[in-house]
Amino acid sequence: MWPYLAGPSVAPVLDLYGELDYPAVHRLAPERLKLIHHGGNPLSKQLVATGADHHFSDNGEELIKEVSDWLDSLDP
Repeated sequence: MWPYLAGPSVAPVLDLYGELDYPAVHRLAPERLKLIHHGGNPLSKQLVATGADHHFSDNGEELIKEVSDWLDSLDP
């Protein structure tokens, strides 16, 4: 389903979705997390943005903060 998550991952992956996201996004979150763990990169992460919908409508600042914080965590 997500071929880029099917094997070992050199690059870290951020799976960020909204608390108010589509039901399918929530339903498939455990499978995506399993694939992220299977990829083996300890810097990969799955996050749920509080109050955000699929398009982060009216939550652009939170989107920027979540991604920025994750990117900052990658810096050794």
